[in-house]
Amino acid sequence: MSEQVKRNIFIVVILVLLGQAVFYSVGIQKIEQDYKKEEKRKIEMTQIMDTVPLDAFAVSIYDISSNKEIYGRNDELPLPIASIAKVMTVVTALTDKSNNEINISFNALMQPNDYGFFVNEKFDKKELSKFILVGSSNDGAYALGESTEDFIDKMNTKAEKLGMEDSIFINTTGFDEDESLAGAYASASDVNTMVMYALLSDREIFEVSALPMISIYSLDKVVHKIHNTNNFLDQMPNIIFSKTGFTDLAGGTLSVVYKDINGHEIAITVLGSTYNGRFTDLIRLVKKLETAYKP
Repeated sequence: MSEQVKRNIFIVVILVLLGQAVFYSVGIQKIEQDYKKEEKRKIEMTQIMDTVPLDAFAVSIYDISSNKEIYGRNDELPLPIASIAKVMTVVTALTDKSNNEINISFNALMQPNDYGFFVNEKFDKKELSKFILVGSSNDGAYALGESTEDFIDKMNTKAEKLGMEDSIFINTTGFDEDESLAGAYASASDVNTMVMYALLSDREIFEVSALPMISIYSLDKVVHKIHNTNNFLDQMPNIIFSKTGFTDLAGGTLSVVYKDINGHEIAITVLGSTYNGRFTDLIRLVKKLETAYKP
């Protein structure tokens, strides 16, 4: 190989290395600019959303379509979540593919509130899950928990795998154990994580939660109807998912996913509100997002 060829190769290598260095430098600058822009956006959104008056103690808002947090207020604090816990109950039950027939035991019927079931009535697991999500059936959720050994442990293991570090499930219904111990605790951010996973894992089942009413048949050919516990569904267009909760310890809780004016799927969870305040909190947050949030 001649000296001239060697020199040409050397020059080419140097030019390539210089080009890579420039490209790398430009890439780093772009990442830094995007990071600063995102941090500025978060600060501005926080300042705007902090002005929204709420009954809720904690709020978490997440843009699922863009995979980014929009806003949080006390969103990392573990709080009682009441019947929102049933989302994890259904997720855990549907994960078990070995048993698709659920029996309503006497103990299940002893849970708070009457949903019209009778002892030893049997249901397809998916149909019962839909009923639970729409009407927050305590007996149905309890029955799901009886269908598999170590069910509560499996709920908590699933939460751990999802990175829900501020969560613990004590029962399958979310109903208060006593005057000082709630049935389940989670942060508002963790609830959004749980809901997003639920929709990803079985969207067909969890989207039913947005229906105003549902009818299902048990395997014993008995029809059961139930209305949605979210009375504000007609005031929220494009709802994809909805789950309410209320106990003495939790107060009013609510988690929804809806499609916003930009076509993005947005998850909102409010915890520590009041019975009616959870709904007005949601409406106020959505109205502010319509004017303030630009994906």
